[in-house]
Amino acid sequence: MSARRRGSIVILVLGAIGAISGVILGLVPVMASGANCGPAFAPNSFTAITFASAYAGVLCDSALQARAWLVWLLIIMGLVALIGGLISALRPESDVYAPPSLTERMAEKESGDSRA
Repeated sequence: MSARRRGSIVILVLGAIGAISGVILGLVPVMASGANCGPAFAPNSFTAITFASAYAGVLCDSALQARAWLVWLLIIMGLVALIGGLISALRPESDVYAPPSLTERMAEKESGDSRA
């Protein structure tokens, strides 16, 4: 297995881990000052009837916004890594011409001089 193929597999695995962890983190309920704000994907709605519920609503909004940034960042970065890994893995390996190194050229030169 070539180094590029191994790198593609590593990128695919890391992308899958990132995307899956973002989804899991988005489904876990957010807690703010003891109040259950609900998961980042479907937050609970608060009605501001009392000061306590209004305060909890403000705390939940800030906690949910902070969690939502992390969740969407993980999901997007995971998907980008998955796409990049797929493109890299499915791309055929090309036979790129690499010029001979200096030591190879010197060895050819020495072997050519000794034959002549």
